[in-house]
Amino acid sequence: MVNFAARDAALSTDAKFDHIDVAEKQKVVNECAEAEAWLREKKQQQESLPKYATPVVLTSDVKRKAEALD
Repeated sequence: MVNFAARDAALSTDAKFDHIDVAEKQKVVNECAEAEAWLREKKQQQESLPKYATPVVLTSDVKRKAEALD
């Protein structure tokens, strides 16, 4: 699965993240939630297909999504 360390940092109460605006933190949380929903949807689509079918999502798609979050 995708590592959502950015979301964890945005939700952190650690003082080292105090300089980041609350709106920016919320933006990160929202983007992570959208990525999770996308991944969940693709996984459900894939699970409904036979094993020999062309994949709905490729690792390159997941990697691209993760890089966009970073």
